[in-house]
Amino acid sequence: MEVVHGPDGSRPWRLPYSRIGLFPTEALRGPAAMCAGVRIVFGTDSTTVAGQVPTPVDVALSPVDLVVDGEPIMSTPVGSDGWFRFSGLPAGRKTVEVWLPQYG
Repeated sequence: MEVVHGPDGSRPWRLPYSRIGLFPTEALRGPAAMCAGVRIVFGTDSTTVAGQVPTPVDVALSPVDLVVDGEPIMSTPVGSDGWFRFSGLPAGRKTVEVWLPQYG
């Protein structure tokens, strides 16, 4: 697992991107670039968390889950534009986990 940061955002890879040459076929690289099931953990004092994922083929299969300080808070579907948003989080410093969709 490796995260590649660029000017338009960050992308988690399910293979070490810095050694992607070890995985020469698209059969491996394509699925490795999919963020299916990736968990992003960070600390924040924000009361809103939002993000964007590649637009899913079937939004019914694409909930994003939110965990705050180890407690599951809510799930929300990814919009047709690829965006998701959680609002009304507790005030103050907290550890947030965003679990990205399981769809491929």
